[in-house]
Amino acid sequence: MNAGEIKTRILEGVNDDPDDPVFFSVRQLSDLVDEACEVLAEETQAIRRQALIPWRAGTGFYQVTTVDPDFMAPTRLWNHKTGQRLTCLSMTELDAMDTRWQVTTGSPEVWFPVSWDIFGVYPKPAGADGVFRLDYMAWPRSLMDDSDRSELPEATHDAVVLYGQYMGCLKKWDTQAASIPLKALQLHKTLANARSGIARISVRSMQRSQAPNANAFPSTYQVGG
Repeated sequence: MNAGEIKTRILEGVNDDPDDPVFFSVRQLSDLVDEACEVLAEETQAIRRQALIPWRAGTGFYQVTTVDPDFMAPTRLWNHKTGQRLTCLSMTELDAMDTRWQVTTGSPEVWFPVSWDIFGVYPKPAGADGVFRLDYMAWPRSLMDDSDRSELPEATHDAVVLYGQYMGCLKKWDTQAASIPLKALQLHKTLANARSGIARISVRSMQRSQAPNANAFPSTYQVGG
């Protein structure tokens, strides 16, 4: 379905006139469709992208929002030149493996999540002669007009409609009617294996160590974009 078809089905589902809506402005309806796409993208993790990130000499941390503003979370990191997939460890595991990991330089073999938009590597590159390939989950882009189509798989479009109908019923303060699309959304086949069916719109933070000062960057590490 394109954006216009999704909007029509949402309005029909809340007994509103698709040609002259009462409960939604044009902008509100467009924002609702974008919001629904974001929820489905987070729950299904269906939108995957890749980015190339040049090594920076002496840089151990890399901020990925400079690569793509729609970045959601990293999944894998590779040495693009050699095709080697870097092993993912925690900073606690690095402490146990090498007490000097913060100052060790060489060809990166390990990556570790620091937050949802920052990852670190070990050893940190001594030079700028390499490139990382980052696999990551992404938020969907906003739909431009009624003819535009979502990046989400076609199988999820019914769930986008159901989410819009659910929020539309809540906008009308009709909680009884809202329970119908909500139940259908929770049972939708594309969400059957998702963690919570329908959940929050939130960026999921990558797990980090709970040790004291674990969230702080080591003073010997540089952050690169």
